[in-house]
Amino acid sequence: MFARYGLYLWLGTAAVVLILLAWLIVLQRRLGQVLAHYHRLTTGVSLGTLPRVLDEHVAAVREATGTVAELSGRTEALEQTLRGAVQHVGLVRYNPFGDTGGDLSFSLALLNAAGDGVVVSSLYARERTRVYAKPVSNGRSTYHLSDEEEQAILIAGAPGGEPALRLPAAEEVPTS
Repeated sequence: MFARYGLYLWLGTAAVVLILLAWLIVLQRRLGQVLAHYHRLTTGVSLGTLPRVLDEHVAAVREATGTVAELSGRTEALEQTLRGAVQHVGLVRYNPFGDTGGDLSFSLALLNAAGDGVVVSSLYARERTRVYAKPVSNGRSTYHLSDEEEQAILIAGAPGGEPALRLPAAEEVPTS
C-alpha cells in the first residue's frame, strides 16, 4: 500500500504540516501582539499588582462617571437660576427739557432671558429729579412707556434671548 500511495501520503502529510506551520505563525503573531499590549499595560507596575491596578482604574472611571452626573445636575440648576437673572441691559440717555444742559435723564431696561424685568427712568430737572420704575413682561409693559423706555427695551434685546439691537450713540450719529 505504501508503494502504491506513498507519494500521495507524503504530499498529504506535507500539506498538513504546511497548514499547521501557517497556523502556528498566525498564532505566534497574535501572541506577540497580546504580549506587547500586556507590557504596555504593565509598564511601571509590579507583576503581582495588575489586577489591583485594573480594579483601581475601574473604580476611578465609575467615580468620574458619578462626578459628571453630579456636574450635569449642577449645570441644569445654574441654568434654571440664570434664566431669572438680568441678562439684557439697555440704557438711553436723553434731555427731556430744553432748559437743562446735557443728557442727564435716562431710561434703563434690566431684563432676563424671557424679557421680564423692569425699566427705570430718571427725569432730571433743575429743581428736582424724578425716578420711575415700570414692570416689563415679555418685552412689554402694562404701563404706558415713553419712546426712550421702549428704545431701552429694544437695546436690551429681549425677549426670548434675541440679540441686542445696537442703536448708535449720540456721538456716533453722522452730522452731514
